[in-house]
Amino acid sequence: MCKGIKWGISGFTLIELLVVIAIIGILVSFLLPVLGKARESARRTHCASNLKHIGLSLRMYANDQDDALPTGGSTGMESLGMLYDTYISDRKIFRCPSDSGVSAANNMDLTAAPDIFTTNASFTISRCSYGYDDTHTLKDSSGVVLAADAKGTPTGSLSDNHNEWGQNVLYLDGHVEWKGTATCGYYNGSTYDDIYSGTGNGTDTYIAQ
Repeated sequence: MCKGIKWGISGFTLIELLVVIAIIGILVSFLLPVLGKARESARRTHCASNLKHIGLSLRMYANDQDDALPTGGSTGMESLGMLYDTYISDRKIFRCPSDSGVSAANNMDLTAAPDIFTTNASFTISRCSYGYDDTHTLKDSSGVVLAADAKGTPTGSLSDNHNEWGQNVLYLDGHVEWKGTATCGYYNGSTYDDIYSGTGNGTDTYIAQ
């Protein structure tokens, strides 16, 4: 007569369960920062893509206006609004996904300028994530900076964009770079030309390393 084989599963003790839970907690604590960085990296890439789109639209505008770029607003951001919606029809292009200061609802409040010669007062820091230096033409040096998102810092004292020091920057030649520095738009070696908020003298805008 064949005897059946009995399979036995011993139960976990309380200590063993606590050890398993502790190990899972440690693994989660390691994974969460990695996942957060990956998500922010994707947001930064999205932000850079927005700036690239803005750069192409600025060049299209200039090609139609004898190399002149949008200008005339009381802030650079208002001048940037001249692109909407003749050259950029999607409001989302003007919103960085890392910028909690510009909500999706506020971004939807952007209004189209009546024509490409009219500045757009709806373009403010609460509705648009990108600053613009409206003192240039296509004839200027390719190394000057045309636009950037808000400078981010680890503490968020300037902006929570990207949650680390630096910003995405659009150059006159159309390429976009991430600059991990607070000196984007640094002017004359001593004072900040803050492209994002539209303050400072923008005629010599560049990136100081």
